[in-house]
Formats: sequence, C-alpha cells, structure tokens
Amino acid sequence: MAYRPSGVVAIAVMFIISSVLCLIGIVFLETVTVAGEYRSAYLSLFVSLAFFQVSPSPPGLWIEPLVSMFSYLSEINIYHLVAAIIFIFSLCYLFAGVGLLQMKHWGYYMALIMALMNIILSAFAVLAGGSSLGLVLGVVTPIWGSRFGLVSGIVPLIFGIIVFVYLLGDVKYEFE
Repeated sequence: MAYRPSGVVAIAVMFIISSVLCLIGIVFLETVTVAGEYRSAYLSLFVSLAFFQVSPSPPGLWIEPLVSMFSYLSEINIYHLVAAIIFIFSLCYLFAGVGLLQMKHWGYYMALIMALMNIILSAFAVLAGGSSLGLVLGVVTPIWGSRFGLVSGIVPLIFGIIVFVYLLGDVKYEFE
C-alpha cells in the first residue's frame, strides 16, 4: 500500500464530505425550493381562474396569470440549472477525493483545480457580500443576513487557499 500523508487523507475526506453535502443540497433544492415554486405557480393560476369565474373580465386580464405562471416556470428552470451545476461540482469533489486517497496524479490535479475553483468562487462571493451558493443562485445578500453570508464565503476561501498551498508543497512528489 502506498504511503499517504495525513494531510492528503484529511483533504480527501473533506472533498468526499463536500461531495455528499452538495448532493444533500441538490435534494433540498429540488424537493423544497422547486416544489414551493410549483405550488406558487399552481396557486397563482388557480386563484386567477377562480377570479375569472366569479366576475366577468375583459380578455386582456387573461394574460396576467399566464405571464405570472411562466415567470414561476422560468425561475424553476434556473433552479434546475443550479442543481445541475452543483451536481457537476459534487462529482468533481468526489473524483478528487478518491484520486487523492489512491495517491494518483489525476487526483492531485483534480484537487488543485477544485481548490482553485473554490478560491475563485469564494473570493467573488465575499466581494459580493454573500455566500458561494448565493453567488451561484444570483443572490448577493443572503436571506440570513450579511454576517452569515460573509462567514460562509470566507470559510471556503480559507479552505481553498490551505488546500492549494498544501498540495503545491513537497507533497506533490508523493503522487504516482
């Protein structure tokens, strides 16, 4: 069995945990957020149709509920796109973690790329005053307030810098 530095094992475990957390986030996004958007769209359409049955209205008023429903559906498509992006990041974290545990060169390079992506996304998020997820979702100030967003942006930034600097050190000679 190949020698594995404890720092590499720790980073690999953190990458695998990050992958699992990304998958949990996708499940939450798809089941709670998207389901809520569908409920809002159906409720808006139902209330609009009920209103039209009660009172006679000009034909132009039929356009508003349809536009409202399509705006909900466009938001839902954005959530699906964000879920797909998070899924790709999850797979990359998983492959990087497994590659690091096996001490393979491809795992080393994948981990470097993921650390660099983590630094870039977190830096933009901190500059925008929100979290990395908030940056992906297009939310500059998160719901929970700017302190949470700042902390949730700084922690991945520091983790990415530590991983990047550690992997560029002497440990790079240990990979096959």
